[in-house]
Amino acid sequence: MECRIAWCNKMNGLYSTGHWRSKDDLALIHAWSICQNMRRHGEYYWVEIKEDGKLRNYIEIEIEKPKSKIEKEYVEIDYKVSKPFN
Repeated sequence: MECRIAWCNKMNGLYSTGHWRSKDDLALIHAWSICQNMRRHGEYYWVEIKEDGKLRNYIEIEIEKPKSKIEKEYVEIDYKVSKPFN
């Protein structure tokens, strides 16, 4: 599997792409494309994936599960048990 950045100029509809990169760069270039979409309003960026000769758009990053029990316990703290500040 390979991935690349693609973008479209919203004013003239011009479609462009970057070079193919390793699948190890997928999360990095996806995050980069999200940042560019927030900053550059005249263009739209996304990630394309080539796998088994087929091209498709990449649309999401999988959310990682908590790596340790400590992280899980921290998230599960019940805020209703805490007393309010005076």
